[in-house]
Amino acid sequence: MPNAYLMHFLNILDYSPYVTGTTRLKLTKGAMSNIPVPVAPLPEQRRIVEAIERQLGRLEAGVARLQAAKARLKRYKQAVLKAAVEGRLTDPDLSEGELPKGWKVVPVEEVGQIVTGSTPSKGIADYYGTDHPFYKPTDLAAGYETSESIDGLTEAGLKEARELPAKSILVTCIGATIGKTGLIRVAGACNQQINAIVPNDSLVPEYGYFQCISPFFQQQIKDNASATTLPLLNKNRFKVLDFILPPKTDQLQIVKAVEDRLQKTDELDSTLDAQLLQAGRLRQAVLKRAFEGRLV
Repeated sequence: MPNAYLMHFLNILDYSPYVTGTTRLKLTKGAMSNIPVPVAPLPEQRRIVEAIERQLGRLEAGVARLQAAKARLKRYKQAVLKAAVEGRLTDPDLSEGELPKGWKVVPVEEVGQIVTGSTPSKGIADYYGTDHPFYKPTDLAAGYETSESIDGLTEAGLKEARELPAKSILVTCIGATIGKTGLIRVAGACNQQINAIVPNDSLVPEYGYFQCISPFFQQQIKDNASATTLPLLNKNRFKVLDFILPPKTDQLQIVKAVEDRLQKTDELDSTLDAQLLQAGRLRQAVLKRAFEGRLV
């Protein structure tokens, strides 16, 4: 039996009838040896392997093109954000390193109150419930539309935490996901892994979010984090990072321009994700047909 024939069969096998255990699944040597393998004549096995690899080769080439397209979209998004905070999205004739008239660079603490989150005592059950979101770094995956959290707080729990109004900008400042950012749409609180910017009157919150996820700001986070196994950017370092602040009229214009561009980017990205998912299903369908004798 060709190794490739057995490999392709094992890649589509449903192992659930053969594994044991609950929290930690185990496939024993004995169970493995009892798995029935459909054995075609040797020439047929070779034909099946050739047909599988021919079709999967075409699929993998398509997947590579889809992944390359996703990488280009990611680079485009970063280019849009870079141009936005440097002023070139609204004034494309600017020289490199030049800011538009009226723009200035200020420390983060000048655009809002900086709040480091805290965690109410886990030993008091009455602090935890569903009344208010309790944001953690994983919840910030929603980015621009962060409104839900895995954990929540009661009214009593919120009083023990540091309350944040809607449209606060939350930035993860510790760990592997340092720099992950969300613009919260629902008031709540966050844990101590996050520094929040509560915008003042000089800052349009949506512009503040785009600034915080821009290459300019993200690079500062990485450059100023402590160089340890667990990167950390404390409040004192965070609040003095450079922040490019345009007049509010320009901020509103930038928000509109960025939203329009990123909406189209996100739509294309979703389409590519759907196509990648479909490619995965097609791969399984090819293998299934092969071992049902319907591919050759």
